[in-house]
Amino acid sequence: MARANRRRAELPRLGEHAYPTLWAYARCVDHVPRALDEYPFLADDRPALRILGARCGDAAVLERVLRLDDPELNADLYGAPLGLGDVAVRRVILSRVPQGRPAAGPEDLLPLHPTLRGQLLAEHRATASVLPALRPKVEAADPALIDHALRQLGKKASLSDRLLGGRGLLRHGGAERIGALVEQGVLGATAGRVTAKALASADPDAALTERIDRERGADKLLAKLRRCHGSADTDELLELPYARDWDLIVAEHEREPFPTEVLNRLVEEPDSPARLLALGPVHLRSARVAAALDAEHARASIGAGRDVLGDAPWYRHLDELVTAGLVTGHDLVHHARGAGPILRRLAEAAHRREVPGPIHEAATEAHAEITTLLRTHLDTDPTNWHRVFAALSGCDPTWSPESPGSTIEALFTR
Repeated sequence: MARANRRRAELPRLGEHAYPTLWAYARCVDHVPRALDEYPFLADDRPALRILGARCGDAAVLERVLRLDDPELNADLYGAPLGLGDVAVRRVILSRVPQGRPAAGPEDLLPLHPTLRGQLLAEHRATASVLPALRPKVEAADPALIDHALRQLGKKASLSDRLLGGRGLLRHGGAERIGALVEQGVLGATAGRVTAKALASADPDAALTERIDRERGADKLLAKLRRCHGSADTDELLELPYARDWDLIVAEHEREPFPTEVLNRLVEEPDSPARLLALGPVHLRSARVAAALDAEHARASIGAGRDVLGDAPWYRHLDELVTAGLVTGHDLVHHARGAGPILRRLAEAAHRREVPGPIHEAATEAHAEITTLLRTHLDTDPTNWHRVFAALSGCDPTWSPESPGSTIEALFTR
């Protein structure tokens, strides 16, 4: 926070281009100091906030921008309506529900920025490339947008799309408006029948919600995941509003592992459990995304994986987690795979003068843990030490130096 306050005092004196230049450089070198993301909120710097809204990919930062409940910033967050974007963020914006305060009631909705609303109402062909960007509009708290989206999607709208749009029209436009779409055939035969039956029931909203929940159940998501083979089709599927049962997904992965690219995308989801990451194998890039969620995910990220250990990105990943307080010295000894590289890193941390305080503290804690393990399990028995030396020098075929489970603890206690 002290650094952020210094930025608050310094950046305005450096001119209007200072923050955009620093921000762009930080992203380019893949190291963004926390103070750089804190500054726009502390200084209430609107141009800087708009940069975060339009360009930042950090979920926590985007959530803070959403909590400002500013239509112009929300438009920046939404991005180009037909371009790639964070679908979860777009759904929040389209819901128009205030994020920074409790809503006073169902009618207490934020306005959409006129420019964004105009772009969302523009006519576009529903080609395969823009379908993922069109679909969230059926969930908007705006009857004109819902009507427009359903007509745009046409035959390419799924039953779930049509039912979600129908329920939205019922909530925000009234039964008369949804009835007109049923009569015109815009909802299609099946959705039209379901909607007409719901409208005739005592509680149309509840009837439609019950059918929507069936259409987007966790079992249907799992069946579609099994048909995914790469990141692109997995991304498209995960953007749809299916219910997620992670216990079901983890059990299915244990039964028959998902393709690596599919698993990479699953572990990057903000609500994914750490045990899915621990099952692996995932690439370092995906492990880094998942590790930022919490300490449990961080421990799983250093214990699983398939990337070569000991190179610069891997060391940087370790340093980031330790500096952020997500990984401790105890974790490096008992959870991190690759005993050899971890021991080497700990030795370096003990002698490097420029090492940050959290890394030095973690190294000190790890050294204490290692000392205890050595005294308890190796002591002065030459046979035990020979076994350790053979493993570290690659002369022990029973020791896999980079596999999950190849921790310092395992090395000394096997």
